[in-house]
Amino acid sequence: MIEKLKDKKTFYFFMIGSLVFLTALSYVKGSISILDSRFFYFKEEAQQLFLDLGESGRRQYILVNGLDFFFMFFYTGFFFSAYARFFENVQQLKLVLMMPLLLYLADTFETSTIFYLLWSYPQPQNGLLNLLVLLTPFKWFLAIATLLVLINGYLLKKYLKKT
Repeated sequence: MIEKLKDKKTFYFFMIGSLVFLTALSYVKGSISILDSRFFYFKEEAQQLFLDLGESGRRQYILVNGLDFFFMFFYTGFFFSAYARFFENVQQLKLVLMMPLLLYLADTFETSTIFYLLWSYPQPQNGLLNLLVLLTPFKWFLAIATLLVLINGYLLKKYLKKT
């Protein structure tokens, strides 16, 4: 499994897939504001956004969320493949692979929560909104940490191998 992740074809497959779905997300999102791309927001802001979107905007956001699930699959695969290429110690690799896995789980939970809130609108879901305002910054924290681990792995492989 690890050897398959290290393969260049696997790496490029997930990288290109991530870029394709990121582009598709941007295109389908259009001009609507979405919670996923914010680092932080308050519950009242989320409620106001759902109201301001209107019915057609909420339908469009549901479509964006559907595409987001594919994007999550591809960027998680990209991180797994990149980590497998940069971290050669298997024990170390098993540990760092937890970062993209946790990111995937947090993003899936966030996206699923938003999807449910959009689908059930206008029924009040205060408990889920309270959870959502915590999930989004947690997802972004994990995304930044995952990216920093990737950069660290790249730099270690590139510069420590030469010494």
